[in-house]
Amino acid sequence: MDKCMNGSCDIVKGIMCSCEKCAYHSMDNHCHADNVQIGPESAHSSSETVCRTFKCK
Repeated sequence: MDKCMNGSCDIVKGIMCSCEKCAYHSMDNHCHADNVQIGPESAHSSSETVCRTFKCK
């Protein structure tokens, strides 16, 4: 769910996001989704992970 109202966004503390094509990306590179899901469970390094919360603008 989008948490932006009237141009103000609540951010997920500690979660930085540089994916400008994501609907949850804020101009100051934070995430404003209600929650963040990262996967897959089989990942052994950060390069093997993906943000499952991504939603295209």
